[in-house]
Amino acid sequence: MRRPGATIATPTRPTRRATIPTWDSPSRSYLAGGKEFGPIVSRNITPDEHGLPAGLTLAEFKRVLRTGHDPDDPGELLQVMPWPVFQDMTDQDLRAIYEYLRSIPSLDSPYTEP
Repeated sequence: MRRPGATIATPTRPTRRATIPTWDSPSRSYLAGGKEFGPIVSRNITPDEHGLPAGLTLAEFKRVLRTGHDPDDPGELLQVMPWPVFQDMTDQDLRAIYEYLRSIPSLDSPYTEP
């Protein structure tokens, strides 16, 4: 079954057919955050205990992807998130990404706050 959100949310090499890694693949752990970009660490965007990606509702998720504003500190921009790439996506595409993220297993982040 084709999952449009997975195709949009999962980086793959250009091929004739997009392939989605399995959940036991190390390439999936990037969604759990913990990737360091200098002093900034990526966040866990897998579902929380309520099934919400990064703990965000769909409306919050769309706002973050379109504006880059930090949901925990709305006056701040998320420094390494490529929100300019996402800002013009259709509501349908953003919802597809959101629903895909809701469907994946929750992963523990390898990062712990100091």
